[in-house]
Amino acid sequence: MTNRKRSSKKWLVALIVVAAISGAPSAAMRWKIGQSVKEKAPEMISPARLYSVSVKGGAFDIIKGRIEAINIRGYDVRLANGLTIDRLDVRLKEIRFKPDQTITDVQSADFSAILTESNLIDFMSVSRPDMKDARVVLDDGILKLSVSPRVLATRTPVTLECSLQIEEDTRLNLVINRLVARGIRVPGFVKEKLTKDLNPVFDTSQMDLDAKLKSVDVSNGAITLKGNADVRQALAR
Repeated sequence: MTNRKRSSKKWLVALIVVAAISGAPSAAMRWKIGQSVKEKAPEMISPARLYSVSVKGGAFDIIKGRIEAINIRGYDVRLANGLTIDRLDVRLKEIRFKPDQTITDVQSADFSAILTESNLIDFMSVSRPDMKDARVVLDDGILKLSVSPRVLATRTPVTLECSLQIEEDTRLNLVINRLVARGIRVPGFVKEKLTKDLNPVFDTSQMDLDAKLKSVDVSNGAITLKGNADVRQALAR
């Protein structure tokens, strides 16, 4: 079994730790479950500056092995490739588990990830060292990128106007719509090189979730990605 598969299964199994709470008030039950999920969140998802968890469900349902929803919010979530997600929200709905705490079903798992200009710049400076002194502006569906890549043994300052495109439901790529260097248009091979060097901006394989991207929005200095995870498939492994 691969590390990713083990991590996914561990994430699912560790979500709920319900211990001897049959007579406790529903608020105490929800708090205990939330604390357990919060403690496991860095291992389940990725390390972060802070996680918060809220649980929705009544005492009777929890005793019978049902939870209506679990909401997990992470701040400054650090992915394995070095990218920091400013805020990550994961919502699990209709969770079912056995008395031994093994999860048997999760109806849906949706997520929303917000990435700001500053964290994208920091990521590029580390992961794309050839993109010297990169600057990023995110506004109204357009990503403007100013970089100085090495082209034919010299560094050439260029400005790119890009849109963002989801590929195969797993990768977020930059599509270069306009490229200008020192006020003139540049040859096509430069555009091809930059496209190869910069992509993908984000790949769901960097998260320990079987995640699919569904939408991307660029506005107000941030990229917002939304999608879902195939939790049932992970449970069947």
